[in-house]
Amino acid sequence: MPSKHNNGFLRALFQATDYGILMTDLTGTDLLCNQRFNELFGIDSEAVGVLPREEMRRLALDRVKDPLEFAEVIDRVYRDPNLEQEDEIQVVRPVPRILRRHTAPVLREDGELVGRIWTFLDVTETRRLQAEVENHASRLEERLAQQAAELHSAQQILLATTQMRAVGALATGIAHDLRNILTSLRLGTAASHLPETSDFLAQQLDRLYALTHSLLALSNEAPTESGPVDVTEVIRFVFQLVRGQAEIDNVVLTQSPAADAPPAYGNPRRLEHLFINLVLNGLDAMAAEGGELVVAVNREGNRLRVDVFDTGPGIPEECLSQVFEPFFTTRSNRTGLGLFSAKRIVEAHSGEISVTNRMEHGARVSVWLPCAAYNEEHGDRHDSIVARREADILQIGGL
Repeated sequence: MPSKHNNGFLRALFQATDYGILMTDLTGTDLLCNQRFNELFGIDSEAVGVLPREEMRRLALDRVKDPLEFAEVIDRVYRDPNLEQEDEIQVVRPVPRILRRHTAPVLREDGELVGRIWTFLDVTETRRLQAEVENHASRLEERLAQQAAELHSAQQILLATTQMRAVGALATGIAHDLRNILTSLRLGTAASHLPETSDFLAQQLDRLYALTHSLLALSNEAPTESGPVDVTEVIRFVFQLVRGQAEIDNVVLTQSPAADAPPAYGNPRRLEHLFINLVLNGLDAMAAEGGELVVAVNREGNRLRVDVFDTGPGIPEECLSQVFEPFFTTRSNRTGLGLFSAKRIVEAHSGEISVTNRMEHGARVSVWLPCAAYNEEHGDRHDSIVARREADILQIGGL
């Protein structure tokens, strides 16, 4: 136990700190405290060291919010003389406070345990400021979430505006092409009365028809019934429509059908729109220097595979992952809706589509469609998928 001389020294030292300090022996009997401890707990410092341990504990328990937990901590600490612990307690009397409590054993110079020291620091204001900061942070987070929602809404409006601009660009591009074709028709009919003029007119009209198909791929056209479709015949029909454009672009059209290629299952008009878009896309890639466009049809298991090859410059590798995004294009005079609409049509038929660069030069678009024979075994499920995805396709009519 500390001597009276030491007690006086410790009392003087303890008054100089903002911590409330209590010294006890190893049994929990209070020995001395400072004035700050008295202020925090409302216990007369003169009573410390005089009142019995049970009375001092009763006074302390009467001043805390959770006396049961407070007593359990005290019992646990005095069962283990070497225990060091820090926590927070709430005092309700004489003034409501939050105190950070710390306790540690007291050792003499020779290492012998002689008692225990308790310190109490008033952190009420600190916790209040922390609560204000957390509350402010919560409000700020809510505001940021609101601003993010507003930004998303603005982005949607911007996208809608961009879509409208794209429609305008699409209409301008088609109007430009139609004007060129009509000019050719006018000049051709004015300059010649020969029989071959009718062939010329038919060729130009086919170009108009092909452009119409390209536009209809983005239209609000109602789908017809799905069923077996001879893709080889569809490609032959498409080649007939684009032959005039191919001659102008100096492109050779080559069809490579497989002898055993079965019919695909799909919507004939939508598949016409699909392959018109893919062929025109290939022609456009070779318009500067000409080349060859090949469409190959083969069977792969339960699916029909159609590959559209061109000998153009190919697609920059960094752009391959974006070619199906709406409005993405590497050509300044295009809208970037061709492959986007093609992908929507293919997906509506439960198919797949991919774009890769060829080893030599040019690009390849590959399309996989379900065979009609396979659909006969899985018809109900497939028809429902096609119907649902066709309904999705109609949503692009707003572009």
